[in-house]
Amino acid sequence: MGNDYVERERKSNIDINERRRLLRTKQSNEMNRLRQRQQQQIHQLIQKHRDQSTELERQISDEAH
Repeated sequence: MGNDYVERERKSNIDINERRRLLRTKQSNEMNRLRQRQQQQIHQLIQKHRDQSTELERQISDEAH
């Protein structure tokens, strides 16, 4: 009887640890996706800013001539 209890307890702990591990993996994957999305947004903003600066410089250059 005692051994059955110990074995069930051990399996239960393994299940709990496995669920925790899966949850951590899932959270980590979600954070990586969020970070990736943020990096893309930052890159797009930088590109937009560069494009606007280039356009402004072009307009100023055109007016100077």
